[in-house]
Amino acid sequence: MRRFVLSACLIMVMFAGSAAAQSTLSFAVVVDSPGLSQGIAIINPTSTPASATFTMYSYAGAVLGTSTQTIPAVGQIAKLKSELFAGVNGAWIQVTSATTGLQGFWVGGDFTTAVEGAEAATPRTEQYAPVAGPTVLGVFNPGNSIVSVTIEMYGADGSQLNFISGNQNLPSITRTIQPHAVFDTEIDGFCIGSGCTGSPGLARSLRVTSSAPVVGASMVSPFTGTNIKDVSISNLLPASGVNQLNFPHVVQGVLSPASYSTLIGVTNTSSVTQIVTFTFREEGRAPITLERPIERRGTLQETAASLFGLTGFRNGWVQATGSVSNGSLAGFVAYADLNGGGTTIVPAQQNTALAFFFAHIANLSPWWTGIGLLNPNTGSVSVEVFAMNSDGTLIGGADTVASARLTIPAMTKTAKLLDELIPQTGLRESDGGFVFIRSSVPLIGIELFFLRNGAALANVGANFLPAGLTFIPPLDF
Repeated sequence: MRRFVLSACLIMVMFAGSAAAQSTLSFAVVVDSPGLSQGIAIINPTSTPASATFTMYSYAGAVLGTSTQTIPAVGQIAKLKSELFAGVNGAWIQVTSATTGLQGFWVGGDFTTAVEGAEAATPRTEQYAPVAGPTVLGVFNPGNSIVSVTIEMYGADGSQLNFISGNQNLPSITRTIQPHAVFDTEIDGFCIGSGCTGSPGLARSLRVTSSAPVVGASMVSPFTGTNIKDVSISNLLPASGVNQLNFPHVVQGVLSPASYSTLIGVTNTSSVTQIVTFTFREEGRAPITLERPIERRGTLQETAASLFGLTGFRNGWVQATGSVSNGSLAGFVAYADLNGGGTTIVPAQQNTALAFFFAHIANLSPWWTGIGLLNPNTGSVSVEVFAMNSDGTLIGGADTVASARLTIPAMTKTAKLLDELIPQTGLRESDGGFVFIRSSVPLIGIELFFLRNGAALANVGANFLPAGLTFIPPLDF
């Protein structure tokens, strides 16, 4: 199961590229996992068909195969890895296109006890990886030049910890990564997180710095228990830029037959100690606010129940604000159904948007899809939700379905199953397609899809509609 880490899964997300008007996607996921289902879905929100080239690379960066696909206008393709690269088994996949604004997401697993998904990784030169339970880190060079990468490990109090592998006891790991090659801590024999001997067992975060932008992800196991068989994969977290994080969906307690737990992780990536203010908000109840000091490069990891003293079933959201105005925080939230065994991890939300996509719908038995929307503004927001088939036709949406039109009050979140918003998504013969959401003022969104028995749970990252593009859902269905 460890190789599912960075190994499994695919379905892709493409992000707008440079001034060359291209989309480039770099997967921070290893795809050499025989026996696991892997697939790719890409949305083309533009009015013309888009050609996209998929390239599979080896661990050393060699090209093992390419596949060119056409994505219909205002539509989506969904392909298995085996359909794109029949008989080819490599390390990872990068996708390029001359069309701006392609969107999507990756997912994979055995879809019985393990499934995971996430938005595409963004290349950066300083990033953090969460460490929660046994952890494996993968770093990928998406560019055409050699990159030098240094990895440091830190405990909860910000103390730097040594890496241990055989006779090695290192304050940091430095590697030279060839173009399109991969560094994997498990392959190199480094143990990280709980279950490791010595200081690696105390780790709470990994700091990744590089001479040029790289992408990466960590596989974590934040929850333990006899029922937990699912795994969680998180893209590397940005090291700077904000001193406020939003966690739009925090659920804790028993809602039979499920028993939910939410783990909140916040790392202080600034150069000084910060006092971080945490506020839990839940509709119909008074906010709960508290302060915690977090040392430079230190990390707080605590369940919502422990952090806020929650009892019973609670369903709200959390905001974390640092005391240094130009300081920086990185964070994640992990969810588990302790009875069913499913888990997933979601990076903390930093950005709001007026329009975004979720590139996957799985809402027929045995699956459900849930949507969480947070309005962090001081005024109410009007929201419209649309669900599309892969060919671009409408399943249902706000123009014709009253339940797909929402008003969310200020500083409030709403969380609903997709078929509560658009009942037609639960009445089809087969799953697939994508969700589009637009609002009157910028908001934050999250999608989770999961087995109805709680055994597997996965994140679907929000893909923002790039500036300059307009997406208009069809009116007929």
